[in-house]
Amino acid sequence: TVHFDYDDDNIQHPWTIRSADGKVDLTFEPEGERAEDINLGLLLSRFHQPFGRFHGTLKMGRKRVPVELTGFVEEHEARW
Repeated sequence: TVHFDYDDDNIQHPWTIRSADGKVDLTFEPEGERAEDINLGLLLSRFHQPFGRFHGTLKMGRKRVPVELTGFVEEHEARW
């Protein structure tokens, strides 16, 4: 299980991403965002896709491997 911890009121603040088994220990630092809010009554799609940099470590076997990556995360509410 991986837990994404972020500020619901401002997802542009850094996120922490950690797994219960300790294999994932990352921080995501947003640099920008793509977002959309569509509400058509029965159909709803609200999403935020911050993009930025991940840094931290991943545990592979007995070793901790440093990570520096670019990518995105997403918060999405949908009703179809």
